[in-house]
Amino acid sequence: MVYMRITCGNCGNQWRVCESDDFTGDKSKRTCTRCGEVVDTQVYEKNLMPAFAYFRDLEKELIKQHTGYHTPLYSVDFISDSLPDKDYIAALMNVTEALQDVSKAIHYNHKLKRRKRK
Repeated sequence: MVYMRITCGNCGNQWRVCESDDFTGDKSKRTCTRCGEVVDTQVYEKNLMPAFAYFRDLEKELIKQHTGYHTPLYSVDFISDSLPDKDYIAALMNVTEALQDVSKAIHYNHKLKRRKRK
């Protein structure tokens, strides 16, 4: 069975779109089940669905090769990790906030030193 797992960029929720689902014009298949964020229609229909269909065809070809020519049955996963996960982003935000606090403290100390000189 082929399915596509979508991870919401807003809340991190994941949901599946299966090959047996009727997703033609069905907005619910591209809508996050937790927060209601919706994958852009154009991206979904022109990019995600053709890639999903191609992957489905690839799986069928692998099964055909296995059953017809007795080759090993291969399994293929496509994993997208080009974007940092939420924990990394949260840690980066904490570091950014800490650096801003340090910068404010340095600026404040610099102001105090200038006042003392006068």
